[in-house]
Amino acid sequence: MVTFDVTVTPKDLTNYMFCHKYKRVSGMLELLIGAVCLVAGIVNVASIEEKWQPYMLFLIFFGVFFLVILPIQTWSKSARQYLANPAYKAPFTYVLDDTGIVISQGEDSAQLPWGEVYRVVDNGKSIVVYISKFSANILPKRCFADKYDEVKKTFEEHLDKKRCRL
Repeated sequence: MVTFDVTVTPKDLTNYMFCHKYKRVSGMLELLIGAVCLVAGIVNVASIEEKWQPYMLFLIFFGVFFLVILPIQTWSKSARQYLANPAYKAPFTYVLDDTGIVISQGEDSAQLPWGEVYRVVDNGKSIVVYISKFSANILPKRCFADKYDEVKKTFEEHLDKKRCRL
């Protein structure tokens, strides 16, 4: 049994949202398309015939949109989500045991059996416990740094390799 307290900060939520978005194929395609559009537009805008220059400016706009505006929107969404959710203000207590994960905050408590854990992923700064494809609990490593090996071992013991990516 492993017990630890977790306080999610805006930085933790932003890190989760960026990892969740840009480690998927769709997020990587956004970055690739943005880079290709930006480079193609900049390289060709001055050297191409005048009638094609508006199209190159359009490519530059798309590059900036994918590489600057969408990441800013992701950051802004994480900030709004943090401010809108009062649960982030108080710490959560996690207990990992043989039956599953017990999550409590104040007087509220919930049990998540191991069979209902969709997936567990290490994104570098946090361990993310997915409840479904798009819903997750964020466990920042700073909250259990001295217990990381124990937490990792517990997840690996109770989840198959397909669902445990630590």
